[in-house]
Amino acid sequence: MVICDDPAFLFIHVPKAAGTSVAGAFAHLDLVRAHKRLKDPVKRAAWVAEKDIPEEVFALPIHTPAHHIRAVLGEDRFNALYRFAIVRNPWDMELSWYTYNAQTESAPHHKRVIGYADFADYLRKHIAEHGALLANGPQTKYVFDEDGTQLVDDVFRYEDVDQGFTTVLERLGLTGIELDQFNQSYHVPWTEAYTPETFELVRAIAQTDADAFGYPSEASAYGISS
Repeated sequence: MVICDDPAFLFIHVPKAAGTSVAGAFAHLDLVRAHKRLKDPVKRAAWVAEKDIPEEVFALPIHTPAHHIRAVLGEDRFNALYRFAIVRNPWDMELSWYTYNAQTESAPHHKRVIGYADFADYLRKHIAEHGALLANGPQTKYVFDEDGTQLVDDVFRYEDVDQGFTTVLERLGLTGIELDQFNQSYHVPWTEAYTPETFELVRAIAQTDADAFGYPSEASAYGISS
């Protein structure tokens, strides 16, 4: 999450969808980071009062869904912000989560993931054992409320993140801000990591995001074949 009052915007940070890069680009504007830098309690209280933002906002987790932020901010404050998020192809998202946990010893599921032979083995066994995978999805929960209403003004795709970021800068009237790449996991192009069989295994988990964000849900649409 990144929240700013000048210009007024809110970035909803969906995990593993370029959020760390976007948050880094806007770090100098982020009120959450500014709040953390204020160590003196008297100065901090005065600053919070001036910003007219509930103190509870600054304690929210990085990956807080939009509906929860709205509840804490209040309807009027929330609606006054330009709100945007970035989402990712859900099949790609699952590979990214697997690779991140496999490659990063400090990742929360590292020990579990390295027990699988490879990505396909992980998909088959983890779904069979748990009926789910490790990605903190669906991504829809970050940008829609319980009634299915979209709570952000714009949803951009990870696949077109540079174009989306440019649109955000134009919308906010900002210049001179560049988007770097942080917190990447390194793997083959995601379509090469799937077979028609493993693509189908993930379909039930990915379908909600695929439908909501317009991603094809057929393996053939991505050139995945046996």
